[in-house]
Amino acid sequence: MRPVWLAVGAACAVALTGCGSAPSPRPQIRRALAAIGVAVRAGDARALCSAVLFFPPRRPRAELLAYLRALREANLAAVDGACTTAFAAAPQRLPASLGRLVGARLGPVSASGSLARVGLREPGDRAESARFVRAGRAWRLLLDAARL
Repeated sequence: MRPVWLAVGAACAVALTGCGSAPSPRPQIRRALAAIGVAVRAGDARALCSAVLFFPPRRPRAELLAYLRALREANLAAVDGACTTAFAAAPQRLPASLGRLVGARLGPVSASGSLARVGLREPGDRAESARFVRAGRAWRLLLDAARL
């Protein structure tokens, strides 16, 4: 009987290893940052709009989280479509700060749920920080909607 309990205990220990910790968003944020750089260089409004999310500045964190919970894939498609239409019609409205992200290197990532604070090292070694949010299945750069 004792070998059975040892086997059950070992199986439980193996099954539980790694439980309770979510995978790091770092690789997804790195891919989003690279996609933003490619989209900005190419002037591709659709690709850029699928990698960013605009939100009013200085709003409470709880309001942002409620907005993210309300977003679904269908809503994201509508949001991306409106963004693409606006920037395709007037590319000069793109925030100038996006140009600085071309070639930026990812620094420390501090994530909590659907929000992440990210350190960036821009070309010329200028340090910046940015916020990314998990919207739908992807991490997106959070941008100030007042800059539109």
